[in-house]
Amino acid sequence: MALSDVMGHPQRRLLCSVLLINAMILTAGCAGLGKGITEAIISRGQEEAQPLGCEIRGQAFTGLENYMFRQDALPPLGTFNGERPALKVLMVHGIGTHQPGYALELAENLAKAMDLDVTAENTKDLTLLSPSPEEFAAVPKYHPDPIDWPDELGTLRLYRYWNKAGTRELLFYELTWSPISEPEKTTLIYDSSGEYEYRRANINQQLKEFVNNYTVDPLIYAGNLREPIQASVGQSICWMFNTKWSDFPHGTAARCSDFASAGMDMEDDYVMMSHSLGSRIVLDALNRMAKLLTYLPDIEGIRKAWQEREIPIFMLSNQLPLLQLGRGPPEIANQTAEYCKPTGNHYAKRYFRETRFVAFSDPNDILSYGIPPSFEEEFIDSRICPRLINVLVNVAPAQDLFGLGELANPLAAHDGYKRDERVIALITRGIGTTAAAPVVKENCKWMETRPVEKAP
Repeated sequence: MALSDVMGHPQRRLLCSVLLINAMILTAGCAGLGKGITEAIISRGQEEAQPLGCEIRGQAFTGLENYMFRQDALPPLGTFNGERPALKVLMVHGIGTHQPGYALELAENLAKAMDLDVTAENTKDLTLLSPSPEEFAAVPKYHPDPIDWPDELGTLRLYRYWNKAGTRELLFYELTWSPISEPEKTTLIYDSSGEYEYRRANINQQLKEFVNNYTVDPLIYAGNLREPIQASVGQSICWMFNTKWSDFPHGTAARCSDFASAGMDMEDDYVMMSHSLGSRIVLDALNRMAKLLTYLPDIEGIRKAWQEREIPIFMLSNQLPLLQLGRGPPEIANQTAEYCKPTGNHYAKRYFRETRFVAFSDPNDILSYGIPPSFEEEFIDSRICPRLINVLVNVAPAQDLFGLGELANPLAAHDGYKRDERVIALITRGIGTTAAAPVVKENCKWMETRPVEKAP
């Protein structure tokens, strides 16, 4: 007999509300409070879990290992006469307070998937500084008033991985920008203080802590700290573009000029990754850096270097549609063909050859959204030449709740991408290529899309 058969409608609603509250508490990271109720329902055994889904919609794309193939053809590290190309990946986190090291599990899973089984004993940490007054003065038309900028823009940590043969190298740059938003959250301290907390029911207090620490970050980003957060990503890109492991500064504070961020080592390969709110931040930061090209003295040479680059972006728990609300269209929209095709009238004015967005979302993640096909044209600047691939993947299994319905753990659905074998395989080996991983071919459905003009 199902539980729903012995419970009235109000009782079922109450139980569902309790389950939802516990799920939200888990999302907040307060597992202890909801453990008793939640474990009795969610941890009922994998035999009752629904099969994990995986659907990919978009054009074929290569993964990180494609760049490793180029390295495989060169002499090993330490024997190469000159600068050996490296694969450089930048990770940008989303909502909530983060500490350096948050992306270690993701970095190591990617490294393992590419047979990189050696790592540097220590990491390298750099405190990012705000632009100097001279930099602000150099571009007064673009930079806002710098008075309210924080002195520091977060921490950039560098991990290094390679294989025993010395033929492959990955430099993984992890940006922690949340120190920028932390001071703003002090406005809400009284709400969680002993003076006020005792007036609130304990479960409601846990939910309030979740709101105060996590959901306020999009509001903060929409305010006057948007530019410093974007600059934090811009400086991280600058350091990624201009440093190898050997010359990356460690244990100090430094800045990388906005102007220098436009230059890049053309021998290296660059990939960006984001989680949650980080998807919006990365897109905005790229647009910001591209606009800075207009202030450079050697604009033509640098612009042409960028225009020949493909920028892959893997967005975990993507939130672009949510964070587009209230923003309006970009400066140039609905003109991708004009800017991105060699026959287009504005082809010479494009920012990149292509910006490839691989957007991962779990349908059961309450903070993640799939991207509709029209979003690419309507809400992404045409000059970055966007190409969108949607990946709908259930990283958390849905389980039956005694006949009341199905529920997937929201925490696992929001944060489980970094340990999902299919997600790691798609990032490292892509889809629709000879390098595609068996786990993807066997467990994911791929619906290939083609431009109208290329359809038979």
